[in-house]
Amino acid sequence: MEIKEIFNHWKSTFTGSNCEALEPCFKQIISEYSKDNRYYHNIVHIGQLLEQITLLTLSVEEQTILINTALFHDVIYAAGSNSNEKKSAVFAFNSLSKLGLNKALISKVCEIIIATSNHESNCKLTQLFLDMDLSILGSNQGTYYNYTVQIQKEHKLIPTPLYKIGRKRFLKSMLSKSFIFSTNLYRDRLETQARINLSNELKTL
Repeated sequence: MEIKEIFNHWKSTFTGSNCEALEPCFKQIISEYSKDNRYYHNIVHIGQLLEQITLLTLSVEEQTILINTALFHDVIYAAGSNSNEKKSAVFAFNSLSKLGLNKALISKVCEIIIATSNHESNCKLTQLFLDMDLSILGSNQGTYYNYTVQIQKEHKLIPTPLYKIGRKRFLKSMLSKSFIFSTNLYRDRLETQARINLSNELKTL
């Protein structure tokens, strides 16, 4: 999805709000996602999430929440940091408050962003976004391999042995779950392939 199309999807969630401030905010967001350390967690990833959202049957409120969550959830990213989600949520809160989005919707956006830290939630809408965010795990083998290369590049400042330890921990954690995906929609389509991909990667580390 092109950047202009991403902007238009986002803009559509602000009917009646402070639309004049959207472009400067969007430019700042794009600047964050375009930093040199972004190989996977970049604007391409955001576009892929928005493409998934457009295929779903959602209420206007749900669509507004998910589009804004997609745009802001990785806006602050440093490989290996455990504060990315919190900082991204703060960024989202400050930005969306200035833009005049409904407070209840802002709160939900921030809640989902925080949930991406451990990919666990009992909320159906949050589960849906978390599954979208993890959908790369169930991609075809070629796409999955490219994803693993991109992730390792993002951690290039971490010594390879330490990176492998952390990556193994992540893979084993995902594989130990009864289900990687929380919703039937994603579980039915991607669960089996995701387990194959994760298992195969684990064998290479």
